[in-house]
Amino acid sequence: MTSIQESSPHDLYLRTSSATKRNAPLKLYANITGKFAVERQLDDRITDKVRASAADAQNQRAGHTTIFVKTPPDLPNGKKNKDASMFRKLVKPTPATSTSTASSSSSASQVPPQPQRSKEALQDIRNRMIRCIAAAPRTSEQVVKLVGGNDSSAAVKHDILDLLDEVL
Repeated sequence: MTSIQESSPHDLYLRTSSATKRNAPLKLYANITGKFAVERQLDDRITDKVRASAADAQNQRAGHTTIFVKTPPDLPNGKKNKDASMFRKLVKPTPATSTSTASSSSSASQVPPQPQRSKEALQDIRNRMIRCIAAAPRTSEQVVKLVGGNDSSAAVKHDILDLLDEVL
């Protein structure tokens, strides 16, 4: 056994926590100034045993492989639990233009082209929407009214609803 002097002395602190006091303060336990090195001479029998256990561990690590399934198993069709998700799914209101022309075959005439908003404006709307939703659970109509205002245009409402789908 040999002793080795530490290049920079340091301290050892211990925390004795209990059931009543989870975060007990640290207390100085020792000043460390050096360490001891233990030199061992192992006989051949112990050396072979250590090599065998290391080889077994290596084989066990290599033996773990991914098993690929050709077809996924069928999932049972059951009722979904509404409380399973963390967020409440908000109902998106349908625009009046799409309900009146739902039977027409051309979809290009249903939705007028929307003016593009700048990234900064959309980011501002998104930030306000996240704060609004985080404050309390709200429906999509309430979010549109709070974020866009009472007299917001149809384009702003459409942008808010698109961002709401993206956020949720």
